Amino acid sequence: SMRTGDLQAPVGYDRWSYGLRDMQGSKIHNSKREDRWGGESFGPGDVVGFAICLTGKDNGNGAGVVGSNGDGTATAGGTSKGSTSGIDGLMGLDGNDTESSTTHHGTNIPMPSTTTAATTTSNKKNLPTSTNHIRFFKNGEAMGHFIVSRGIRTGGQAFDNIEPGHYFPAISAYMGGSVRVNFGPHFIYPPRSLPHGFMKKLKPISELCTAPPTPEEAVASIMKERAFHHKKIDENAVNAFKEAVKMEATIRYDAYCNHVKRHVEEVREGRMERGLSTGDLPQVDVEL
Repeated sequence: SMRTGDLQAPVGYDRWSYGLRDMQGSKIHNSKREDRWGGESFGPGDVVGFAICLTGKDNGNGAGVVGSNGDGTATAGGTSKGSTSGIDGLMGLDGNDTESSTTHHGTNIPMPSTTTAATTTSNKKNLPTSTNHIRFFKNGEAMGHFIVSRGIRTGGQAFDNIEPGHYFPAISAYMGGSVRVNFGPHFIYPPRSLPHGFMKKLKPISELCTAPPTPEEAVASIMKERAFHHKKIDENAVNAFKEAVKMEATIRYDAYCNHVKRHVEEVREGRMERGLSTGDLPQVDVEL
């Protein structure tokens, strides 16, 4: 959804948002539903993912995507068939129950759903397609209708020629439904079956947020400020300030590292529950 989307209505209600429905996998935009675009039903245990592609033309400075358990230019995903759902996305999101790619995945036992989301920006020279569009995935498999000609796979867009601008993750849940979202960089069900050359353009949503500097980098950066090069500055005051900066930077950096560790372990657990490979995930020690 764009920031102008109606917050008091479901996703897909107006022209500013695009939605995927769990029943029949219908797509919805501007209150118009389409059932025969190639979507699939999903529920607890599935992972739904989505991917959003913005060509860079009249799109502003970037885009955001919603979801969990997905990889792609823009993807998202989640799981359904259980008491809760999830979403994965690229730029990127990752989840346990449903995915959209954006991209999503799941198991045969009731569990929280997850969704993943991802985004991609590019120009006509390096993108397999030059239109602003959105794609959806279920358990890593791309939804939609595709055409294969001379070994080249094309098509699959759920929404093509979408409004340019800034996009944000959005979820509509009813009757106590819940969703777990994963923005990457690792996903339970990375997206598959995409058009030729498209996978290389996908990035997880998590890349929109850069990692914080290490304590040493933070101190070195702040000491480059001109105010600290004044000859009459008190050395004790400078040292006290450096310690304060280092302490705050340490708290931020440690919190980030622990988040990354927990993220990897959650994805590993989700894959093991589904009998999927975990060989590409880094080995980490989680600090709780």
